[in-house]
Amino acid sequence: MTVLSIVEHAEISVGEAFSAEPADPTIGHRHAWLIERLNRRLEDRGSPAPFELGYRSVKARHYCGVIALGPDAIEILPKIDSAESGGSATEARVRLLTMLAVARRLPLHPADVARMARGGDSLLEIFLCLFAAQALTVIRSGLVHRYERMEDELRVVRGKISHALQATSNAARPDRIWCAFDEFTPDNGLNRAIKAAAVRGISVGALSSTQSALREVVYSLEGVSDVAPRVDEFRAFPRDRLTRSYREVVDLAGSILFGPTPDVVSGRESHVALLFDMNKLFEEFIGRLILDLTSEGHLEISLQGPRRWLGTENEKIDRFLLRPDVVLAQHGVPVGVIDTKWKRLPDEDPASQVSEADAYQMLAYMTSYKTSSGALLYPWSGESDVLSVKSEIMMEGKRLIIAGVNLRDMSLVPTQLEALIGAIC
Repeated sequence: MTVLSIVEHAEISVGEAFSAEPADPTIGHRHAWLIERLNRRLEDRGSPAPFELGYRSVKARHYCGVIALGPDAIEILPKIDSAESGGSATEARVRLLTMLAVARRLPLHPADVARMARGGDSLLEIFLCLFAAQALTVIRSGLVHRYERMEDELRVVRGKISHALQATSNAARPDRIWCAFDEFTPDNGLNRAIKAAAVRGISVGALSSTQSALREVVYSLEGVSDVAPRVDEFRAFPRDRLTRSYREVVDLAGSILFGPTPDVVSGRESHVALLFDMNKLFEEFIGRLILDLTSEGHLEISLQGPRRWLGTENEKIDRFLLRPDVVLAQHGVPVGVIDTKWKRLPDEDPASQVSEADAYQMLAYMTSYKTSSGALLYPWSGESDVLSVKSEIMMEGKRLIIAGVNLRDMSLVPTQLEALIGAIC
């Protein structure tokens, strides 16, 4: 498989053939058509398109991850760690995988993340390898069995007789009885999703070690039907105590099967789109770390809430929903708000590059939640390993902190967030 690596907001030329040359990356017309189809599918679902299509060019937006298009793949890495800022593709993969591990609660040790990223493999191979390892761990610990409703033709009655089928199929065969019954079986939706994702992974993976692990997953699920779940079926899967151990591997299976959208294109070739909105991923990453920091402290943390409304129409109808990324509270009383922005600020006069809309939004948050301080938090990749307070702006008697969390060393991010919480509270 040929992998073309670019960073966010990079532009790729559309030519006659696929080329992964860093100096002049190009994709073919078929690849551009597949990307256009992916855009349409997402827009039909009300989601932003991950690519901007131009005249004989395709430009990546704020999505990172990988798209496998038959024998070729496009890998999109975070720009915060691009060559422009002194980083490498390997370091960018480490940052992205670490953020995913924290945000999605994947059981990945930082050393494992670094080892996988520095192996030189593409993000697609890393995701498939991670999925195969997780699936085999779950299988070896014991498959989840569930009662599934079944209908079959039997010689003795089991469960209830299916009278409609019996009357139409076995009116002249009293020795055969159509029955409807519950079977305690591993052939259920959860295991079918894992098997289907493994089969899909085999068709797009390039490394022999990954393919071997995925084939072992398929072989271990021999008694499970080869039926891939639909999107609605996947979303309805039970997430209870019995399936807790399945959570990570099923989420990975869903990403492989559906990505941002199922069935990017029909045909003989296999296509997988594992793309992550960096605005949401950065928000989830910071939120999870703050929750972990304050789990045993005096602060109460709310992510995406508690929701409030900025205004009321005719004293009856609430208008303009407010939903900050993080609300810090003490004894139920909000004391600060944090909103994350996946955007690089310049080192000189960073406040001038803060969107006025973001500043107005923060003022609305602080006013509605009655806090005296709030922070807009951006990523950066400088030499210092401490929190960078870019600026402090007073707005109507309230203090807006513009800060940057350094992602160069991910192990130091929690310490920087502690400093931010201290500055707000």
